[in-house]
Amino acid sequence: MPTTRQKQAVLKNIYEANAGLKISKKKNLWIDAGIFASHIGFESAVSKDCWTLTRSILADNSPYFESGAKLTYTSDNNKWMISGLVLNGWQRIKRVDANSLMSYGTQLQYKPNANITLNYSTFIGTDKPDSTRLWRYFHNLYGIFSITNKFGIIAGFDIGSNRKQKEAMI
Repeated sequence: MPTTRQKQAVLKNIYEANAGLKISKKKNLWIDAGIFASHIGFESAVSKDCWTLTRSILADNSPYFESGAKLTYTSDNNKWMISGLVLNGWQRIKRVDANSLMSYGTQLQYKPNANITLNYSTFIGTDKPDSTRLWRYFHNLYGIFSITNKFGIIAGFDIGSNRKQKEAMI
């Protein structure tokens, strides 16, 4: 019988394992739970899904995967996608021991046509135990512009901060 430590060692190698349920008969509204690709950034943990052979500094400072649940709505014309996420943390399969809070994220994506994708994502949360909780705030903005079938440009900008000390309780 595998130990808890052995099970956790296996889980850390999973980048995607989730299930989804469409919760509206008339609209494209889904709830998904499990481990899924990060809503932050334009690169992936899966090399074939990346435009370049090496990862950018931007991607190395943001999660490749997340675990938790997300609610996603896609407009009828597929131009807009909006997601709200409840997460176990910043690239965490499970929450840190002694952390009673979930982390949260949002994503807003606009595709005016097949050649342009504009994306804005956020994250707020903590990966620390309650006794030393330090909040992380993160914003990600990028645009993907396909100029031809073989040439495109990605422009991205991230900004974030981590608290350096726990906030005092009022």
